[in-house]
Amino acid sequence: FGTNAYPKTKAVKTAIYMQHVLNTVLNPIFEEKFKHPLQCGIGIDFGKILVVRVGQQGEGNNERIWAGNAANYASKLADLGTGIFIGKNVHGGMNPETLKNNERTWTPILFQDGKISHYKYTGSVNPI
Repeated sequence: FGTNAYPKTKAVKTAIYMQHVLNTVLNPIFEEKFKHPLQCGIGIDFGKILVVRVGQQGEGNNERIWAGNAANYASKLADLGTGIFIGKNVHGGMNPETLKNNERTWTPILFQDGKISHYKYTGSVNPI
């Protein structure tokens, strides 16, 4: 994916690869065997995250919980529907060359007051 200069770009490219694998590898199998494709929403936001281990050791429930505004917002974005959704701060922090690519297009989703809420990926899911 290149250098570490644009971690937000790396996250978005990873989501595009995930969507590509879903469409080209997994869904043909699911459509053939179960007559239904898999669909998922992918939400990406960026910010500080707190990772907390909860539960008692040895009880089989010693899990990690990811907490913070970025985790919460990314989860809400993923719930919006099928596709890739990113927060404003992710879009603003991506590699400008990635944003200029004609096949990497983003549709802004607006609040009622006309301000941008988030972006939905409307470009090609072919990462190549």
